[in-house]
Amino acid sequence: MKYLFQKGNKINQGRKQTLKERKKRSIVAKEKGFGKWMNGRKLSEKHRKNISIGNMGRIFTEETKNKIRKSNTGKKHTEESKNKNREAHIGKKHSIKTKQLLRKISLKNARRGENHPDWKGGISKIRYPREFNNELKLKIRTRDNFTCCLCGQTEREELEELNRVLCINHIDFDKNNCKENNLNTLCLRCNVKINREREYWSDYFINK
Repeated sequence: MKYLFQKGNKINQGRKQTLKERKKRSIVAKEKGFGKWMNGRKLSEKHRKNISIGNMGRIFTEETKNKIRKSNTGKKHTEESKNKNREAHIGKKHSIKTKQLLRKISLKNARRGENHPDWKGGISKIRYPREFNNELKLKIRTRDNFTCCLCGQTEREELEELNRVLCINHIDFDKNNCKENNLNTLCLRCNVKINREREYWSDYFINK
């Protein structure tokens, strides 16, 4: 017996197809040539505009975003595609929000690596030796009465403010020199501060 399905029938509404079902439908569609009528066909300007208007305000789920991101990974635009994209944006003005975002990205890239004012030749990539462990750090913090040697902030204040213990600094900025007289206790704020003028602060702590 054949059933007549009228337009607007909601029998499958909200039902998710299984992976097996989707694959089966895909194979059947390929065999019957479904979709081939669109091959080589170009959409009119009006049609493209209608699609664009129809998609305005559409919010994609995280799952959909991830699928789109995955499908576009590794893809590169052709020169023709780049030129079309460039021409499409000629004369268009960015919003204030977009300008701020582009400026932020530009500054970030301009101050990266060797271009950053605090660049020290890539030494941050050097790993600390094994002897620079939690036991040694606790010993130094205890010696310094759990107080920053520069501003006087206590470890209790650091925990209340930033939920972290005080830092241990290498006075000569040599990560491999873990002698106790080359280590001191600093709060996070001061630890960041001294990294901008290393030579000055190294002399300051040595002669203190």
